[in-house]
Amino acid sequence: MDLPKSLKIGYRKISLEPKDMEDFGEFLTLENKIIYNNKVTPPELINTVLHESLHAIFADRLVDIISSKKEETVVNTLANGIMSLLIDNPNLLKYINKHLND
Repeated sequence: MDLPKSLKIGYRKISLEPKDMEDFGEFLTLENKIIYNNKVTPPELINTVLHESLHAIFADRLVDIISSKKEETVVNTLANGIMSLLIDNPNLLKYINKHLND
């Protein structure tokens, strides 16, 4: 299964676009777009999409509650934690995939 072309986050449709870039990815708030490095491995891509999606969630739900510097720390910690949870618990991911739309 391929990476979707867009995600719905709150009221926004966020497009996902590969790009030749140095960083792993970036959420472009005004463009409703996540760009990601087209040369990363699948686990890095998943982490990047999680990370940038958390930025989009912050933009949708928590505008200006915390500083951008603290937001980056929180987003990075959460994305890395979610990745660890999913990698270390493959049966949880299988369960989620099976029952997400029940």
